[in-house]
Amino acid sequence: SSAGWRDKFLAFADVCAFHLYPAWYPTRKPVDFDEIQEIPHSWQTLADWVREQYPDKPFIVTEAGAGGLLGHRGSTIEKWTEEYQSLLMQMHYLSIARNDD
Repeated sequence: SSAGWRDKFLAFADVCAFHLYPAWYPTRKPVDFDEIQEIPHSWQTLADWVREQYPDKPFIVTEAGAGGLLGHRGSTIEKWTEEYQSLLMQMHYLSIARNDD
């Protein structure tokens, strides 16, 4: 769900699936490292909410990350570089892998 916990139809779903893009949208916004550091908290908050609201439903991450332009190399403080994309993907993967839900 892109609506997160505001999604009124999760009660009818077999699973609770979410996609998030913190620190990516809006793409023209400058990089904010505080937002990047909040990625684990964002996923944990959703997982905790699912556990409380729908304890019998699996929590699934359906989408996460950032865009990158193939071959566009640069700093991790510049959106659209492979390095920034890699940084965000690593944060998402680590966040999800650490979650027992």
